[in-house]
Amino acid sequence: MSNVGTDRPLRDDVLRSAARHPLAAKVAVNLRDHCGIAPRAAGSPSTERVIVGCSGGPDSTALLVLLTALARRRAGFPTPIVVAVHHGLRAAADEECAMVARLARQLELTAERIDVRPAGRRGNLIENARDDRYAALLAAAARHGAGAIAVAHHADDRFETMLLALARGRGLRGLATPRWRHELKDGVALVRPLLDVIKSDCGELCDQLGLSYVDDPTNLDPARARGHLRRGVIPALTNRWPAIARHATRAADEAALAIRAIDRLARQHFGPSTVHAWPRDVARSSDATLLAWALRRSAVRLHRKAGLLVSRATWERVARAARDRRTEPRIFQWPMGLRCMITAREVRLERGTT
Repeated sequence: MSNVGTDRPLRDDVLRSAARHPLAAKVAVNLRDHCGIAPRAAGSPSTERVIVGCSGGPDSTALLVLLTALARRRAGFPTPIVVAVHHGLRAAADEECAMVARLARQLELTAERIDVRPAGRRGNLIENARDDRYAALLAAAARHGAGAIAVAHHADDRFETMLLALARGRGLRGLATPRWRHELKDGVALVRPLLDVIKSDCGELCDQLGLSYVDDPTNLDPARARGHLRRGVIPALTNRWPAIARHATRAADEAALAIRAIDRLARQHFGPSTVHAWPRDVARSSDATLLAWALRRSAVRLHRKAGLLVSRATWERVARAARDRRTEPRIFQWPMGLRCMITAREVRLERGTT
C-alpha cells in the first residue's frame, strides 16, 4: 500500500520507481535540451531551486513527483518548492490545495498556498486568473530564490492551443505556443518539461505510484473554448489519430524554429523589437513580407494586446504603404491607441492614449 492520505513520507521505493520510469528520463532530457536546466556539475552554475505550480491534477502531480525523484535520485537537479494557487472560484479548491500540501509533506518539500482573487477585478475572468497565478508563482520564486517556475502543460494542452490559434487566426506564433521556456523577469524562467507528454501518461504514472489526484470539472465546461474542444472535438480526433497530440507538439517546435529564424532576419534588417521607428529608405529597400513581420513584432512589444489584434493582411498593407513612393503623411490607427505613421522620411509605430 502507498501512504497517500497520510502525512508520512513516501516510501523510498515510490520515488525510486518514479526515477526509473521512462517519463523521468524524458523530463530530464527536456529540462536540459528545451528548458535550459541541466544537472549541476561540480564548479558550474545551475538552478538550485525550482517552483512547481501544483493544482493536484494528474499532470502537475506527476511533474512534481518526477522532479522530486530527479532531485533525490540524480545528483544536480534542482530541488522543487511546491506552490498551490487558490483562485477563490470553487469550493473544492480548498480540499485540492490541502491535497497538494499533504503530498508536499510526504515528499518532505517546502510548500505554500497562495490565495488570489481574479473575480474581484474587471476584465476576462480566465485571463485574470492566469495573470494572478503567474504573478503569485513569480513572487514565490523571488521569496525562495528560485531561478525557474515549472508548470505541467503537456502535449494535449499544446494541441488545444494550436487548434484555438487556428480558430482565432493567430498565425505562426499562435501555433508555436506554449513554449518550453519563457523568460519572465528578474532572471526567472517559466519552464514546461512535459510538452511532449500526453495527459493520460501522467495519470498512468500517478496510478502506478499510488498517488491520488483530482480532475477539475470546469476543464470540461462546454461554455469555455477549451472545454468545448475537450468534450467532443479532441476525443474524436484522437480516436481517429491516436498520436495527434504528439505530432502537434513536434509541429509546434518546428514553428518555433521558423519564428526564431525569421526573427533573426528581422533583427538584422530592422534592429531589436524595442526599435519602433525606421528611415523610409530602409523600409523601401526591404522585403515586404519581412517588413510586415518586423512591424508586427515591434507593435506587439509596444502594446501586446493591440498588436495581436491587427491582422497579418493589415500589416502587409502597411508594409506596402511604407515601401511606396508617396510622400504625404499617412496614419494607420487601431484600437487601444496603437498607430503607425508614415511620412516622407520615416515609418514610426506609436502607442497613444486610448
